Amino acid sequence: MSSIRTNQRVTIERLDLDPPERYLSRIEGVDSEQIVLACPVRQGAPVPVHIGENLRVTLFHAGGAHAFQTVVVDRAAGQVNFLHVERPQRLEALQRRQFFREPTLLKTICSTAADGEQRVEGVTRNIGGGGLCFRTKDLKGLRLMLQARVPEQPVWVEIELPDHPLCAVADMAWLQESEDGRYADLAMGFLDLAEQERERLIRYLFVLQRDALRKGFIR
Repeated sequence: MSSIRTNQRVTIERLDLDPPERYLSRIEGVDSEQIVLACPVRQGAPVPVHIGENLRVTLFHAGGAHAFQTVVVDRAAGQVNFLHVERPQRLEALQRRQFFREPTLLKTICSTAADGEQRVEGVTRNIGGGGLCFRTKDLKGLRLMLQARVPEQPVWVEIELPDHPLCAVADMAWLQESEDGRYADLAMGFLDLAEQERERLIRYLFVLQRDALRKGFIR
């Protein structure tokens, strides 16, 4: 498995927690049976990952990403704490759209028609190759848009990317208003996003994730 190497940055997901927690880590050593990971740190203190815990480890590299599930078999304490995990027999190749659901703020317009009729402005809470979560403070405009929308009718979305806007038709999954009535979240899945546009979006999100890893944090 040439994709696993020392000093490689990875993310660790603690699968036994509900919901799972995710941390940045690094591969400190590799042999035929085990992988040694730097114990993740939270607020300056080591995260108490226990022997027997199930983890999902994701490796990032120039060609994309791979992941594997493993179990903690030992811990080692010192100036840096280490986790010893079982080395997997195989890696799962991830399509970039599978692991990107990036929490990022992008100006977005939703409307009931491509000409912008009954439009509502807001931002993305998160977005990936398959869809987005849209947040707006214009609850009045959102209600008017939904009233004008024929049941089961998709909505048009225009997302402001750095190079030029991305336009797509999307299906509504769920809607939730905040308890204080200040905003609403609308989850949507893309229906007809052109493949070249999807790849453009994924490339942009991949850059955001890579930059976050280089800076040593995960958003």
